[in-house]
Amino acid sequence: MSRSKKAEFMKAKTFLRRLQATVQSLPTNAEKRQVQERIAALAEFLENLQGAVNSMPTIESVSQINEALHLLQGLFSKAEANPVLAGLAPAPRGPRLRKSKQGVSEEDITSAKPDLEALQGMPVDEIRAKLLSEDHYGLSRVRAIAAALGIAATEKLSRESLAHQITTKIANYRGYERLSGR
Repeated sequence: MSRSKKAEFMKAKTFLRRLQATVQSLPTNAEKRQVQERIAALAEFLENLQGAVNSMPTIESVSQINEALHLLQGLFSKAEANPVLAGLAPAPRGPRLRKSKQGVSEEDITSAKPDLEALQGMPVDEIRAKLLSEDHYGLSRVRAIAAALGIAATEKLSRESLAHQITTKIANYRGYERLSGR
């Protein structure tokens, strides 16, 4: 073969290799469908975005609302200045005052300490029974005993809940004492 025919043959061979590589890099039908679905989703998103932008109000479209707001502000200012009209308008509400928490006073806690000492010497069932009995301790006294033990006794806690917490705290304290060998 002559040199020019060999060179042309090599060019044709290179062309065929490149054509084969190009054919092999073409997408499959599944890949093509996936790309088409993504383009359709993107087009739908852009249509929705365009609709949102079109429905967005502009300064020009709300100018009448701004005028009405200024007119109402002027009317309210005049009404506040006129004593007759000011009495007809509802007064602005101030901040709500919260009820003060009726916590247990230090005096109540101090007076509950002897009761606590007496309870600490009783069996657990007897402690619970005395705390649940309204004849032995009033609810305020039970709250004071709980406060003396460091239990936060809110008004929402029932007598049963407080009795359970106090009894548990005393029983746990006894258990810790026994474990430490005291």
